[in-house]
Amino acid sequence: QTSPRLGLNYRLNDNWSWYANYGHSFALNSGIDRHNQVFSPEKGISYELGSKYQINPQSLLSLALFKMKKENVLTTDPTDANYQVAAGEVSSQGIELDLEMQLNDQLSVRANYSYTDAKVEKDQTLIKGSRLSNVPKHSGSINGNYEWSLANASKMGIGATTMYVGDRSGHSSDNGFTLPAYTLVNLHAYYAPSEQLRYQFNINNLLDETYYVASYSELWIQPGDPLNASLTLQWKF
Repeated sequence: QTSPRLGLNYRLNDNWSWYANYGHSFALNSGIDRHNQVFSPEKGISYELGSKYQINPQSLLSLALFKMKKENVLTTDPTDANYQVAAGEVSSQGIELDLEMQLNDQLSVRANYSYTDAKVEKDQTLIKGSRLSNVPKHSGSINGNYEWSLANASKMGIGATTMYVGDRSGHSSDNGFTLPAYTLVNLHAYYAPSEQLRYQFNINNLLDETYYVASYSELWIQPGDPLNASLTLQWKF
């Protein structure tokens, strides 16, 4: 099985470029069907068209349009719900926007937004046009970081991240059960005495938001972590 990929990038000038990507994907499906036969492999095809604009040497704006289609996606066997068949076909298309800005020597900001329309195209049991479970149409985040340069090349910084995830279908059959949207606020502070060593303190879910990461049905729901903190040590060889 071959999975060809093709990419093209065209630079209009020193600040602005356009690119296009095309590719095939291939992945083996695990498990067996009700006849004890292995599943056909999952195959996909994707397209992407985008542009990058360098506002200044430290700031970059990116925009991308994408479309992906997959076939032989595992779905429930219509004759026996205890088994699956590789008969599904799904698609995903949307837009991604990303902005990185270095406002001055200390302050940097990064923001991104994504719109994704993911739905069923063909299936043994699911209705065409059904939303794929756990895929929000709207999501995005914004991150700010302020860093000080200290003596002996050491650094110290503080920052915050706000992340938004829109509502999503919470059932594999898109039966109306929906996971609500949520917004999380995370904080961090770090000290790096050298290029190799870094200490970081994180506070996650600062507002102690109640949220749900994913679900398979009304009876299988994964809640998100409550307010928590962590301390990490990073060493680069």
